[in-house]
Amino acid sequence: EPNLQVLTDNGSRIDFGSLPEECSTSLPLVLVNCGTCSVPLSLEIRQPNDLFSFADGSKLSNFTIPGVVGQQADGEGVAKEINLFVKTAGLSVVQPRVFQTELLVKLGDTLLGIVDTMVKVGTAKLRTKKSAEPVLFNCLPGENVTRTVH
Repeated sequence: EPNLQVLTDNGSRIDFGSLPEECSTSLPLVLVNCGTCSVPLSLEIRQPNDLFSFADGSKLSNFTIPGVVGQQADGEGVAKEINLFVKTAGLSVVQPRVFQTELLVKLGDTLLGIVDTMVKVGTAKLRTKKSAEPVLFNCLPGENVTRTVH
């Protein structure tokens, strides 16, 4: 009997929150095998799934999580982290819009669970007051910088 836990950032679903158009990001999904047997799993992103994918761009991911060896405390197991990606490139929305799908967790042909997946996409706008001093923003690729404009 498999003993599998599915862990997300908010506990029950994968919620990418609000993203602007022409953007991409990822969130982790952790699967924990608390049983002693290896578990061959399939993760499938259900249609509509144009915005969502796994790291390689696919909509299907197959892998095996080994079972626990030796003694373990309750809730402990062997974990595997999978990143789910969302890409809003090519979208054009007039008003913020929610896109959602489901991530199916399967053991062979048996459906073990469904993880709701969603993102809210909107248009990002930056408005500044006219001033004598230009506003400059500098950031290296992959770096996050926060600035306050007074």
